[in-house]
Amino acid sequence: MSDNKPMELSAEELDNVAGGAVSEVAAVSDINLDTQASLLNIGAGGGIQSAQTQTTTESKQALNELKLTGEFPGVPSGFFGSK
Repeated sequence: MSDNKPMELSAEELDNVAGGAVSEVAAVSDINLDTQASLLNIGAGGGIQSAQTQTTTESKQALNELKLTGEFPGVPSGFFGSK
């Protein structure tokens, strides 16, 4: 028979057992140039002309996520977190 029994651990106890855990997330959204123009022409003899244009130059999005658990040789304790 095994002496292992299930038990519920708090977040702090889990961190102590696992040697700590880190989750870092960084998100960036960058639009460098967005130009819009419209033209409306109502003629003297009637009629309507309309034109619209939109240009977006260089649009970048990035999502970086780093998840670590356990101890890492050479990395000081608390280096990634506020502990």
